[in-house]
Amino acid sequence: MRIEEKIRTALLSMSAVTALVGGGAAAHIRPDVPDKDDPRDGELILIEVDSEPRENTLDGKSAWVPADVTLVCRAPTRARSRALAEAVCDNGTDPGTGLAGYNGSDWSAYLVSQSTTIGPDGKHPPTWYDVYLSFQFCFGESR
Repeated sequence: MRIEEKIRTALLSMSAVTALVGGGAAAHIRPDVPDKDDPRDGELILIEVDSEPRENTLDGKSAWVPADVTLVCRAPTRARSRALAEAVCDNGTDPGTGLAGYNGSDWSAYLVSQSTTIGPDGKHPPTWYDVYLSFQFCFGESR
């Protein structure tokens, strides 16, 4: 299973996230770029795998694969993009059951940084706000 699919599956298990982006196959969670059918006035999560280096081992398989991944939480307002980012990180609970600090049996996640931008230029429609969540993921390698 690809890293993007594992992350998407995890996000779909979070009720605070699905309340904002929808659930199942119709959820607005995409690898890299928005789908042409995604609404311009709703929430969207983009999964961008920045690096996924494989470790060289004598047997050809390492126990863990590190990956730097950016999750882009996009919405038409700053407040909604921040609410989506909070849902991804905390899943609406304190302490969180979201991705920030997640440690499961076959993968873990660590939130490295967070930043907010406006696109495309902040002056002309369509305008959206992005919260960039930079994560370090570590996955069990399967071959």
